[in-house]
Amino acid sequence: MFHVSAPGKILLIGGYSILEKGNLGYTLAVNQRVHSFLSPYLEDSIIFELEDFNLKVKAEFMDGKLFPSRPLSQEEEKYFNFAKTASELALRYLEEKEGIEVKGLKIKTKNDEGFTYQYGKSKSGFGSSSASVVSIVGSFFEFYQLPVEEHRDTIHKLSQLAHYLAQRKVGSGFDVATATYGPIVYSRYSPSLLEGELSKVISEEWDCFIKEVSFPKELDIVCAFTGDPADTREMVRKINKLKEKRKEDYSELIREIDGYNRKAILTLESLEKKFSENRLEEFVENFNLGWELTKELGNISGAKISTPRYDKLCRLAIEEGAYCAKLPGAGGGDSIIAITPKESDAKERVLKAWEKEGLLPLPSLKVSNQGLMNHDET
Repeated sequence: MFHVSAPGKILLIGGYSILEKGNLGYTLAVNQRVHSFLSPYLEDSIIFELEDFNLKVKAEFMDGKLFPSRPLSQEEEKYFNFAKTASELALRYLEEKEGIEVKGLKIKTKNDEGFTYQYGKSKSGFGSSSASVVSIVGSFFEFYQLPVEEHRDTIHKLSQLAHYLAQRKVGSGFDVATATYGPIVYSRYSPSLLEGELSKVISEEWDCFIKEVSFPKELDIVCAFTGDPADTREMVRKINKLKEKRKEDYSELIREIDGYNRKAILTLESLEKKFSENRLEEFVENFNLGWELTKELGNISGAKISTPRYDKLCRLAIEEGAYCAKLPGAGGGDSIIAITPKESDAKERVLKAWEKEGLLPLPSLKVSNQGLMNHDET
């Protein structure tokens, strides 16, 4: 059995602005991971066991496509979609490029518990779909003796394409890149690169920017579930509507947000190399300015990126010793995050304060510097 895993993500800097080509974001990888286990199967079929969705599907792989042996319900289709698309593309590529012969396989996926609020009842916003796609593609490479470490860039491209297609051609790809490489500075690819023949898409040079940047060791993160699932698609729809109706206002605001985000990212990089209080103050100032303008983007578009309750929770974290706090990614619910000093009791104080406000703290959540990884053959 081959065991591969990929981390969840937190888009710390770059919510919404990262959707525009050329803008920068910074993402954290976390120690909550999606695990894929791949082993041979006696029959010439592929068995999928998606443990977190209590879903088992038997499928046949023919002409580059997977065909389930039974009709799937609409809910089952939704859960199976990402695993199916990732497997199809990985197997097609390995057939065409590496000349492998696809025989019977059994693939099982399992999420660490932190990916869901109250175990399966609500999403956390940590990107389980992107992590599952990356781990599944990676497991096929390991199974066919193509080590993850030597083929990470190819796995990344295949995973981006699979997630892009499974998600109906939306998204910037930062979550897939983080699941592959770990914490990164990221700027999106041109969507046109993902159109065309599979071999051409994978062999081409992509125009995304990816730079691995670890989170400063002097800093820590505090995270909790708000208990409210964010409707990311609806919020993005409202932002896009603003972009269509008030293009100049939208462009100017996004430009300002990206300006503060870039300053925050640059200071974060310098803090990772050499920590100083002055640079930390500069980081916090630009982090907060970018977040305030992102909330303004929500206000003028009607997308509830933040609310008075979330603003209160952010203030409460700072009162308890955090440097700064926000709703990461698209906002609107899911999770809340604060940055605290590493060597202090601020993390515990923030967690307790949030718990009193009805949040579900995640005391075991940590930043991880590892992306996709092989756990060796078992």
